Amino acid sequence: MLLLIGDCTICLTQSSGHLYSPSYPTYYLPNKQCSWNITVPLGHVIRLHFIDFDLEESSFCNKDFVSVYDWKRKWKLAGRFCGRRYPEFVQSNGNRMLVRFTSNSNIQRTGFKAQYKAVKGRLRSRDGLIMR
Repeated sequence: MLLLIGDCTICLTQSSGHLYSPSYPTYYLPNKQCSWNITVPLGHVIRLHFIDFDLEESSFCNKDFVSVYDWKRKWKLAGRFCGRRYPEFVQSNGNRMLVRFTSNSNIQRTGFKAQYKAVKGRLRSRDGLIMR
């Protein structure tokens, strides 16, 4: 099920799907914040795989960036990514994940395309990030 809340908050409850930055593959808008709240069946974790990724570059990823949060009794930042630096995949500890895109007013790029899928049990690195 796909549920759109407001301008740019999306709840995803299917076992797999895609996420796109606003206007992808054309340039995203300035000063935009979008969230994707992903929930898969209990007993599964979420594997998020970035297929395409091009955001404004910044040393501390504080201009345009994607933040990924993992839910296990509370939201915990799993990673923040910008420019062309991103992991091969991010995997949750539980059945919920929050992906948040933020852009500022400076430079716009094509953004990102990602795919998620529910995976039974656990297969992950210690910190949940597998770098390319």
